[in-house]
Amino acid sequence: METLKILVLVLAAGLILTAGTCDHTRLMGEIALEKAQIHVGERVTMILKVPGELDNIHGVMWDIVPGDLAGVEYNHLGHSKYKKIEGSYQVTDRSDRQAVLIPKKPGTCTIEVAGFFKQTNPQMITRKVIEILAADTSDP
Repeated sequence: METLKILVLVLAAGLILTAGTCDHTRLMGEIALEKAQIHVGERVTMILKVPGELDNIHGVMWDIVPGDLAGVEYNHLGHSKYKKIEGSYQVTDRSDRQAVLIPKKPGTCTIEVAGFFKQTNPQMITRKVIEILAADTSDP
């Protein structure tokens, strides 16, 4: 019985130590679109803007839900380029924070952006619901 108590205490201590080392930073940001109205057939640049304290977000991934309404092109860096600056590693390539939306069909969809900060798994950063309009057929 004494051995069981010791085993339970060791397991509990291990869980407490492990839980304390996880980073629980809540990631956040804003998706900026180059156009207010989006039409089928256009290519629209999207930029992820994050607060300064989250500037080391990296490995940004863009998704459109549902995927049949639009596509997205972006440079997924995976493990972004880092540089040691003033004693800490900082992201030096932020090109994955920009993407191009390619609307295919009219409808409502959600742009979802996830990425890494200090976590080992990707975390949701932000979402934005947009309306895709039919192709603009008016003469310029």
